[in-house]
Amino acid sequence: MEALTDWATLAAAMAARTPQTRLAHVFGVVETAREMADRFGENRAQAEVAALLHDYAKAMPFAEQLAEARRRNLLIDSTEEVSPVLLHGAVGAALLQEQGLVTDPAVLDAIRWHTTGRVGMSRLEMIIYVADSIEPNRSYPGIEVIREAARRDLVEATLKAADSAIRFVLDSGWLLHVYTIQTRNWLLTL
Repeated sequence: MEALTDWATLAAAMAARTPQTRLAHVFGVVETAREMADRFGENRAQAEVAALLHDYAKAMPFAEQLAEARRRNLLIDSTEEVSPVLLHGAVGAALLQEQGLVTDPAVLDAIRWHTTGRVGMSRLEMIIYVADSIEPNRSYPGIEVIREAARRDLVEATLKAADSAIRFVLDSGWLLHVYTIQTRNWLLTL
């Protein structure tokens, strides 16, 4: 694991880019990721930093996210062109690395993949993916099932979070990213 930038610097960088209303969510993810890292024997510092910075690019206008993703060759498929909200993880990870705020590849991957997931997710990536969906400020039908799974089995919790995300996207009539489908199918084989 590479050295992590100090917490105060990272928190200030995040606060400068994030609306005050979103910070409650961010710190809820930090709290949840910390607990999950401890529960599942993962590196707490990595989980805290990835959680703190997971939405680093979320407040950027979609047009800017799309332009940054194009400039950096981060686009994976046409779904992201139509739904640039899916790009904030990849764009955020790229910006954090470019700015020298995060150099740890494991933390950058957890930030990059926290929205869609991916086949072969690390345990840290799963923690951030799940923590983002179950932090204490979230409330939606079925969240307690995911929270309960997160108390006992990381893979099961990640699968339930992916299932919930898929249902939400389908119910909303939005495009579903192929990585989320592939993630779900991969999790079923573990």
